[in-house]
Amino acid sequence: MRVFGLSLSLFLLLPLCLFSQATKDGFIIVNNGQFKYGSIQIGNIDSQYTECFFKESSKSEFKKYTSNEIEGYGVINESKFVTRQIEIHSESQKIFLKVEFEGLVKLYSYRNRIFAEESSFVELLEANDVYKNNLSDLMKSCKNSASAIKHSVFTTKSIISLLKRYDQCSKTNFELPKRININLEAVAGVEYNSTQLTSHVPLFYFANVRNLKDKTLLSTGIRVQISSSRIKSLSFCTGLYYYQQQFYLLSASQANASIIDKMNFNFNEFVVPINLQYGSDNEKKKLRPYVRGGISIPFVTNSSLTLEHSEETNNVVYLDQYDAMKSFKESIQIDVAGGVNFNVSKKIRSFVELHFNTGKGEIVTNLSNTETIESKSKRFNILVGIRF
Repeated sequence: MRVFGLSLSLFLLLPLCLFSQATKDGFIIVNNGQFKYGSIQIGNIDSQYTECFFKESSKSEFKKYTSNEIEGYGVINESKFVTRQIEIHSESQKIFLKVEFEGLVKLYSYRNRIFAEESSFVELLEANDVYKNNLSDLMKSCKNSASAIKHSVFTTKSIISLLKRYDQCSKTNFELPKRININLEAVAGVEYNSTQLTSHVPLFYFANVRNLKDKTLLSTGIRVQISSSRIKSLSFCTGLYYYQQQFYLLSASQANASIIDKMNFNFNEFVVPINLQYGSDNEKKKLRPYVRGGISIPFVTNSSLTLEHSEETNNVVYLDQYDAMKSFKESIQIDVAGGVNFNVSKKIRSFVELHFNTGKGEIVTNLSNTETIESKSKRFNILVGIRF
């Protein structure tokens, strides 16, 4: 008898467990369009389209509401359902549709079916790409939308993405914003480079801990700014800079002023930046500051390190000259920059930037098999540019 009683209790409790529902803060939309807030319980994936259970206060009891009694319901900060008349199995029925997106065009779903609503309510059909024709009609006021619709797929996520861009389009001259924005920038500037060479090779002692004299004036480049339409203020920056590096150093002997050593250190440097840039994306502002940081990968060509040793004896100058360069390799550099974007005219955008980077290098010569020459540089650039 005890076993039978226990089994009967479990049998009676089983339906309660199966049909138990989570209680959440929610609302219903009554037939006059007003919202009532309270606690709501939603059934399984089938019953959520036809009914819900709602109570206004903790003292009241849950009451069942169907799609024929109210205009909609929802869970605060989670989901919302509204009533619409659709055909199911060739019969017109009034059910709750899940609201997927609310913008200029509203998007609803019922199981695997998708519906859109602007001035009229239509079902988007996947067969024969009918939904693409519907979207073309809905978004016809937005330029450049045809390509985006053509490459869309029949999923809620893909269509929501299109409708979000359509909302943005309505705010910016009715041109559909691209998912990825790519801008080219041409830059030119003036560079100041502080470079030191350090080595234990006797011939280079005079250069240790002394800054080389910088003759560099030329710095040019092309940059690419890549940003997402979702986060316009953050962009990835890469491209190619060119620097014509020319340095020299003179040193006179303390014992004999007529003995002069001169070193010329020249090379062409190409640098690929890999930076992230953050700044104002408000095009209406006249000045839009930004900051940028990251690394740069340098490549060196036509490098040379020439030593000149001259002595004047009996009014005769003796000059010994030889190239000590065997190879020159630079390490990855650290970049930091800050600047301001501004509009020169409606079509021309420009910027001014202060750029700093630092790095190290290593020179291998045939003067010593064991010692190398190390370089340390700190470079400041004042750049101006135009964005296309």
